[in-house]
Amino acid sequence: MEEELTCAINLVISNIPVTEKRMQEIRDGTKNDKSLRILKRMILNAWPDSQSQIPEEVRPYWNFRDELSEADGVLLKGERLIIPSCLQQDILQRIHMGHMGITKCTQRAREVVSWPGMNKEITEMVDKCDACQNYQYSNQKEPMVQGQIDPGRTLGHGGYRPVPVGWC
Repeated sequence: MEEELTCAINLVISNIPVTEKRMQEIRDGTKNDKSLRILKRMILNAWPDSQSQIPEEVRPYWNFRDELSEADGVLLKGERLIIPSCLQQDILQRIHMGHMGITKCTQRAREVVSWPGMNKEITEMVDKCDACQNYQYSNQKEPMVQGQIDPGRTLGHGGYRPVPVGWC
């Protein structure tokens, strides 16, 4: 069972779209991040029964503790890398590089990375970005206009036309 789990986790890591250089930065950052060192210890040694029994630094991870794992020097939440605090701003900049707005940036981030407060930080970054704010409303969808249609008529290729008898 343990061997199968290790194989599965290694498969997940090998499929994460991250260069080997970046992966090494994440490993080094994880090793040097105090809260991630505590989190790693919690993952490997089992969680206590109560949230009040864990150190303050890892309490944000409590609600999804069953999704956490460690492999090859990095921590994972499901299939996403947990990013050390020293790399979070750089990752935020890369996620936001295309100025895609809050929804697309959040969606892009959730595919690969995770850390507590990530969604809030993405929202704040996009809200503070002049380019995003200038073009925020340029691609708005048109609202659907509802109107009255005569019950005996239907919308066709050439506009309104009568509904054929017996068609309904």
